[in-house]
Amino acid sequence: IVSLSAFSTWYIDTEQKADRFSVDFTLLLTAVAFQVVISSSLPVLPFLTIIDKYVVCTLVFLVAVIVEHSLIGDDQIELDMILFWVFIGVWLAIHIGFGIYCPWIAGKEKQKLTMDTKQLEGILRDQSQQNDGAIAHKMKGLAEDINKINQDKQWCSGVAQAVFQD
Repeated sequence: IVSLSAFSTWYIDTEQKADRFSVDFTLLLTAVAFQVVISSSLPVLPFLTIIDKYVVCTLVFLVAVIVEHSLIGDDQIELDMILFWVFIGVWLAIHIGFGIYCPWIAGKEKQKLTMDTKQLEGILRDQSQQNDGAIAHKMKGLAEDINKINQDKQWCSGVAQAVFQD
């Protein structure tokens, strides 16, 4: 909704740059505040989550709108309208891309639930190499479970095993 709201700035005349910038920067600050709220409610991970990637795309989009508004001249109304349609295309491409990417990632994660230990070990090893050796673990484990995991006696905590058995 924040990135979609950026299109409201084209309703403001090109001559009223201050008004355009006030809306642009308000939207940018709103997106940054949204990122802060999301970051504080999610665990710290060594990689970007889907929501992080989406917010980064939104921030880049909003900065591009601000740059366009700063470079457009007062008498370049026709160019401003052409760029309006270009930005609509970019906005649609971003959202269609995420509309395809999110279910694809969700499908890959669901496949992990049906894998045996060896298959999951291979996936985790590949992910660890892609993330510079860091493997994120969102669940809190008991000390005895962590010791068993470190000794290669089990692959997940007792809490996770209870979830998989249900």
